[in-house]
Amino acid sequence: MRKFLLVLLGLFLALNLVGLFLDPRIEVHEQAFIDAPPSEIHALLEDLDRWPAWNPLFDPRLDGQRAIEWGETRRGAGARLKASFPGDAQVLFTLIASDPAKGVEIETLSGRKDVDVWAGEGFKAVDVVLLRAQGSGSQVDWTRRGQAIDWPILRVVDAVLFRGVVRSQVRRALDGLGAAALGSGPLPPPAPAAGNAQAPAGDAGR
Repeated sequence: MRKFLLVLLGLFLALNLVGLFLDPRIEVHEQAFIDAPPSEIHALLEDLDRWPAWNPLFDPRLDGQRAIEWGETRRGAGARLKASFPGDAQVLFTLIASDPAKGVEIETLSGRKDVDVWAGEGFKAVDVVLLRAQGSGSQVDWTRRGQAIDWPILRVVDAVLFRGVVRSQVRRALDGLGAAALGSGPLPPPAPAAGNAQAPAGDAGR
């Protein structure tokens, strides 16, 4: 028993040591060229009523698995919606910046259903989507930054279990945005995430 406890302690200390050298927050960056002008792409991003056309959160295969609650504003800076998932997960999306010449910035607050996300509680992440005209279309740069994590061991967990999931979510959002801008039909199927880690489609906090 004593040996087992010593092994656990050693593992705990080793993971914390590794975590000290890791970035305290998950940050992923993906980009894509979409053959549509920035104004058309911005219109899809800044109007929450148009999110079902591209956002994986609204994938029809999730019907019955999540509930949507809208804020008072649904377009432009200040627009908000909350998605509640099976079990005890919820995510609040807030459009905190919207500029047709640049793109949008989206804040997400995620947490258990006993967390008052409407009041600003929860794990915060920010998505910055930049648009730049390029030839006949647009270069779209999407960066997601998670909240800084204080505990080094949790940085290891995030890096191992969730970084790939977050990257897959951003990639799917870009693919869906491209499909919607080109009018080419429904969202593409989700790419398999590394390992068995799962997270809600809209959970940007992880």
